[in-house]
Amino acid sequence: MIRRFAADGLAAAALIGLMFAIHDVPSMLTTPYWLDEAWVAAAHRFPLADLPSLVATSPLGWAALVRAVPDLSVLRLVPLGFLLVAVIAAYALGRVVGWPTRQAGILAGLAAGTAVVLLPAQQVRHDLKQYTADAAVALVILALVAWTERRWSRRRLGALVGLIAVGMLLSHTTAIVAVCAMTGLVVVPLVRRDWPRVIEAAVAGAAAALAVLAIYLGVARRGRTDGLDAYWDAYFPSVAGLPEAAATRLTELEPYLGLPAGVFLVLSALGVVTIGRLGRPALALATALVPVAFAAFALLRLYPLLDLRTSHVLLTIGAALGGIGLAGLVMAGARRWSTSGAAAPGRAWVATAAAAVVVVGALGGYAIANRQWLRLSASSTGVALPPMYLEDVRTQVEYVAAHRQPGDVVVVNEMGSYGFACYWAADAPTWVPSTNAIRWLPAYPDASNIVVTTARDPSAIQAALHRARTLADARDSATIWLIRSHVLEPERLMWDAALADFDVRPLPTGIEPAAVITPRASGRDP
Repeated sequence: MIRRFAADGLAAAALIGLMFAIHDVPSMLTTPYWLDEAWVAAAHRFPLADLPSLVATSPLGWAALVRAVPDLSVLRLVPLGFLLVAVIAAYALGRVVGWPTRQAGILAGLAAGTAVVLLPAQQVRHDLKQYTADAAVALVILALVAWTERRWSRRRLGALVGLIAVGMLLSHTTAIVAVCAMTGLVVVPLVRRDWPRVIEAAVAGAAAALAVLAIYLGVARRGRTDGLDAYWDAYFPSVAGLPEAAATRLTELEPYLGLPAGVFLVLSALGVVTIGRLGRPALALATALVPVAFAAFALLRLYPLLDLRTSHVLLTIGAALGGIGLAGLVMAGARRWSTSGAAAPGRAWVATAAAAVVVVGALGGYAIANRQWLRLSASSTGVALPPMYLEDVRTQVEYVAAHRQPGDVVVVNEMGSYGFACYWAADAPTWVPSTNAIRWLPAYPDASNIVVTTARDPSAIQAALHRARTLADARDSATIWLIRSHVLEPERLMWDAALADFDVRPLPTGIEPAAVITPRASGRDP
């Protein structure tokens, strides 16, 4: 048994080694949390019983996994783990789709896994959101479809239903992929009039649907807000506008595909065809339905289409299918060559070796063409850096904590307050309900002299500065420190106007400077 799986173990180990070689893990783990991560990380500062109220748009299971990491500074171990799961699941998907030889299956698995490792979109997905789980869970579901189709059993169907239920706690897109998976497993035996399998698959599908619905209604639906619907409005196309919207979004995503969008789609489609030709029609149907289902959910305004983050699952599945398609195309050519007389009789292994050389060469060329994404860190050039490398509340907090005197006042803008709650150790935060998309906001007792801006509008900013000035006036020598993060241009203009009656002294705190603000003696009370 050990010898039987030794080659698979070595292949998986090679993929894991490749992933650690091209991901700058130390940079990933030490970079400060940006806004969308900070409110997930901030849950560490609150009692576990508060977690359901704090998860906002993240699945509860994902938030619980992050919360379970004991050290707040290394929470990105969770997305790193799911990056690894996605790579191994891609290998499994390519490996078990019905290749004629064991060697061909291993080559296809390596091609699928390597394509996922090298995908530029994978290099930017280090943040504390569920998008890596979306991809990992989806690929595991598809691999289980192949496993079930390969050797049908109720036990395997049950395992698939169980995975879908658990997956819903980790990834909202599990619901979309589950529809595709169960459709493939029901439709194929239905066409074949294999009624026992139809009944078994339909029962499993119904159980999966009940699990998805129960978890959505009981847990996941609370993450849907009017604010988020408005934020994603541009990613909810109309029926008539769908082709143009999809073409536009795919063009925008090309840097993260590492290939022209048309080539990426052709290779992915070739992967679906290869799976079908290898005798896995249920899996082929399921994978073909995935982009259709995502488009349908977008038309129903239930899930945004082709955003880099929320559609990470689509890009990763596409990469895995592209690796399978590449392997299938090359091996088909090699088999044709080996039976044409060019190769000696009985030397089919030569064809497999030749196919491996071509696949390795193609994937190596892909890596070289996208080398600027490899070892991504804050010092990388030639790429659009993700927000995790462009925001830094931690350095601001560390500076102010080191220089603040008793009685000094700290003003924190609304979006910076989540990172502040992570890194400010001197005062324990509480939380209050909010009307923003996250629906809660860190808060501090009056004695802390910490003022959090409650919204991104002029009145809230003015109110925070007024409160800070009142607190500072109570102590003639008090300094007012200002910490801000994720300040978009409209908010920046509001702060500029509100600070017109203050002298502002920026501090050496890196890419997001903190400041000391001093009310002018002649200025009006803001």
